[in-house]
Amino acid sequence: MEDRVRDSSILPAVIFIAVLAFVSFLPLLVLVLNIPSSVCPTLVCFLWPQYVVPANTYRQSAGQWAHVWSGMWIITWLVTTAAFGWLFRREPTLRVLLASLLLIVVITVAMHLALSALGLRFEPDGP
Repeated sequence: MEDRVRDSSILPAVIFIAVLAFVSFLPLLVLVLNIPSSVCPTLVCFLWPQYVVPANTYRQSAGQWAHVWSGMWIITWLVTTAAFGWLFRREPTLRVLLASLLLIVVITVAMHLALSALGLRFEPDGP
């Protein structure tokens, strides 16, 4: 029974989604827990989640900037989650946790490099 659980890609995928959700809901946690800005700077706490899921993405069309479908980023993270779960299905939990943090940063940077290469523009909301 334990071998089937260990060979399952569900646990790594769930860990990855949990870490991604934590990163995405970080601003809400900061506001609810009243964490001072000296502990969590505004740039990190409020703008980083927007970089992870860049919903405000635009492309130039006929001289004007048109909004890109935001679901594209959800699909990107779902595909990443499925691949991550399959690749890390036999790894220990701590390694899965650390790899998920690293992969979120790498995929985020890669997405923004791809945005620039494709001529798309990202505009974060914030102060």
